[in-house]
Amino acid sequence: MSRIRNVWPREQVAHLWANASQDQARDPSGNMYFSGPTLYSYGSHYVIGYRVTHNLFVMNADTNSPTTNKMRCIAARAVPGYARELWVGGLSQNDFYGQKWRGALVREALAQAGRLYAQAAKVSRVSMKRDGLCAEAHARVDAARRLAQYFIGEKQEAPDMRAALRTLAKADAIAWPDANADRKAQNAGERDACEKLAALLSRGELRREFSDLIRASLQLFDNAGSGRRFDVRDRDNNNAEARANEARTLAKTYGFRMPKMPDFAAMRAELAPHVRAQRLAELQKEGRTYLENAEGNARAMRNDGDSYFNGYVIRAVQCARSAEKDLRELGEALPAWIMERANALGAKAARRARSCVTNNDLARISSSFAEGDNMAGEGCHRDAAKAYASAVRLLENCRNALADMPTHPQAVKLAAFEPQRLAAVDYLATAEARIREEDAENIAAWRRGDRRTFDTADSLPPMLRVNGSNIETSHGAIVPVSAAPRLWRLIERTKGTDTGASFTGLHVGPFTLHELRPNGDAVVGCHTLEYAEMRACAVALGLEASP
Repeated sequence: MSRIRNVWPREQVAHLWANASQDQARDPSGNMYFSGPTLYSYGSHYVIGYRVTHNLFVMNADTNSPTTNKMRCIAARAVPGYARELWVGGLSQNDFYGQKWRGALVREALAQAGRLYAQAAKVSRVSMKRDGLCAEAHARVDAARRLAQYFIGEKQEAPDMRAALRTLAKADAIAWPDANADRKAQNAGERDACEKLAALLSRGELRREFSDLIRASLQLFDNAGSGRRFDVRDRDNNNAEARANEARTLAKTYGFRMPKMPDFAAMRAELAPHVRAQRLAELQKEGRTYLENAEGNARAMRNDGDSYFNGYVIRAVQCARSAEKDLRELGEALPAWIMERANALGAKAARRARSCVTNNDLARISSSFAEGDNMAGEGCHRDAAKAYASAVRLLENCRNALADMPTHPQAVKLAAFEPQRLAAVDYLATAEARIREEDAENIAAWRRGDRRTFDTADSLPPMLRVNGSNIETSHGAIVPVSAAPRLWRLIERTKGTDTGASFTGLHVGPFTLHELRPNGDAVVGCHTLEYAEMRACAVALGLEASP
């Protein structure tokens, strides 16, 4: 019986792990290794990925050292294209062991989503940072749901946990707030929804949470009955009612006994006139102060357009409009000069903000096109393709944002980029050939057996070479030459058919053959191998006559 080889190049280690080809392997340095379904970087404290099944992988979303990040990229590239990757942060060995690790992993994914939504809610305006946080949070929620759907079928959790997992798995989506609501408030609602879903997975903690909510509600109501400031008392009463409503939801869902609660509506009605009078006085005073300061700043910095973005203006507009609404309910009128100045400053600030954001986007688009032109002129086609693709993508996003305003000045400026966009699209259509030509020397050296690596390899479909007793791919996978004859016979038999062929359980070396396509291409492991590349190998091995 031959001994199983356990030391491989780093890319091959990732491929062996992703395809479950053997129980363990490591790279020559021992820094990247796997044991069973778990792939590690530098030790059990950092799990790169966990193979739940052949088509479901949990990957670590947290970054670490540059070397570990490179290992994460290698592992993600090795995951088969038909498989689903679920991203959860902070994975370690302990997250995949023990009797209750499944439920704990789902809870942790939801908790991370809640924290990310909370961070997004604190971002003051729509930006790439907020969009990135929301995208990460949505990825965590998707991971929690997909894992719940899978773990239900295993039937290894306690009955209460299985019931909670079924509730999560069957949910089409989290009950997000109204899509037309303020984005900041919506992020906060998403955070709350994630926290509640996470609580579903721990019934033992639910009863304690229910008791804490009741106790906090009663305490806050007692505070609302006393105190000197009416607005603080009203806030405590509203918070007490909110706690009671949360407790009531838990009681209805899980059959807890709900005690009799105080009359929050009566307390609110009692406090309402005092709160309104107090708030109106404060709003008028604040609104006048902020507007005066804003106008003073504007006069002192009349040559600086950004002065209209200072906090005085924003708070002045908010206070003035809020005061106007409350006063209107009492049948009173806000001093006209306050609303007139607030509206003028607010409109100017809005125009300036929109202009700045859009101009920034225009500058980025122009810069990306210019970078692509420079790189293409210098013959750096790989970098040129990335710059052009970025410019085209950003341009489309901006055009979509102004789709309903074709006469907007910024929409007209975007239209001026059309010739550059068409040129970039034409360039991208031939980018692969240009990249091959750019790195022809390295590619040729690699095909001859040189051990060098080059960045271009990741930008192109997998290339093949025969190196001694192995066939190697430019993406780092290795299979023995002995596997080639059988695969080549299947390819020749399938090529030219109408539907190709699908396979299950048929191996090519340590990897699984999934599909042979009518054009002769083969899907092996995570690679889609082109017919021309495989035919060149067949010729080199004497399986096919030279053309």
